[in-house]
Amino acid sequence: MGLILFPGDGEEMTVEIMRADIAVRDTFRHNGAAGVTMPLQFLAGADDGVIEADAPAQWRELALGPYRHDSLPGGHFCTPEVWRALPTHITAINR
Repeated sequence: MGLILFPGDGEEMTVEIMRADIAVRDTFRHNGAAGVTMPLQFLAGADDGVIEADAPAQWRELALGPYRHDSLPGGHFCTPEVWRALPTHITAINR
C-alpha cells in the first residue's frame, strides 16, 4: 500500500485526517451509552483490510437515526480519484 500525499494545503489536511482516523480506530470503544441521534454515514473502502469486517454493523447499532453505509473503491486509504470524488459520496453535503 502506497501513501498518497497531495501538494500544498491538501497534504497537511490529508495527514491530519489519517492521524484522526488511526486515533479513532485505536481508541474508540463503545461504552454502552446512548447512540447517535443525528444521521450517521459510514464510508469504507471495499477492499479495506484495516477495518474489522463487522464495523458497519457496529456503527449501525449506534445509529438511533438514519444510517447509511457506502463502500468506495479501494482499500483503507483513498486513491487520488476517490479522494477527489469523496465530497460527492457524503450525503450531508449533497442534500
